[in-house]
Amino acid sequence: SGYVYTKAFPQDASMWNKMLWVNAIPRFAVPCFLMITGVLTLGKEYNYGRALLQKVLRILVPLLAWSAVYVITRKLLWHGNENLVEELLKIPFKRQDGSLWYAYQLIWLYLGMPFWQTLYRYLSLKLRWCFVAFSLGIPGVLTMLGELSLLDVPEYLPFTSIEPIICYVGVLFLGKMLYDMLYDSKKIFTFSKGVLLAGCGLGIMVAASVYVSHGKNEAVSTFFSEVRLPAILYGSGMFLIFASMKDFFQKLPGFFMRAIYLISKVSLGVYLSHCVI
Repeated sequence: SGYVYTKAFPQDASMWNKMLWVNAIPRFAVPCFLMITGVLTLGKEYNYGRALLQKVLRILVPLLAWSAVYVITRKLLWHGNENLVEELLKIPFKRQDGSLWYAYQLIWLYLGMPFWQTLYRYLSLKLRWCFVAFSLGIPGVLTMLGELSLLDVPEYLPFTSIEPIICYVGVLFLGKMLYDMLYDSKKIFTFSKGVLLAGCGLGIMVAASVYVSHGKNEAVSTFFSEVRLPAILYGSGMFLIFASMKDFFQKLPGFFMRAIYLISKVSLGVYLSHCVI
């Protein structure tokens, strides 16, 4: 759909609008992945040792394997001029397919986890929000204003970066804080806040994409970014919606719970395998 979204503009306005929604609607996913990672990790305590190494290896091994599969498949199907050995050696330094970026980022987040956990534990709630504002909020607003101005200025936030960048840690903190808020508010209020945030985030994402694309006369994908303001608002909303339904999901029959558990065990492999698609 991303290819069609890019190529349909401005020749086929109807198709482009459809692809805009197709691309925008699932964009809550990656912010939610990161927020869930924050919930599952920041409350624990990791030291630099075997347990942390095992966490990293659980991501590194499938990343290397799927990257190699992608490089070899690309060579066999498209008969490119690139040197196969060189491309395999580039895997630690260059994502071989755009969809593989998330595993790189997870490795960096886990390598820094003992520090992030200590920081989260010793900061007050107010200072945690300050950290989120510094790492994610202020850069997000500045990037948004720069893009809406059509001035073609540099961005403050990356799009699918494989480098260690602090804005991703800000999403971890945000997820953990939102989850902790559930204990202090009624479920219906949390659900309502989620719907409002999700609607605002998705609406801003679509409206900004339309405005800037027409202003630049080319299809713009930057507002889909996992750390830009629209996706963070959208992701936070969806996160709150499903977190507010936690009690309902915990009461599901054992069959559903086992299915969710089994899927969760292979979810990283499922995610990485879509580079081949």
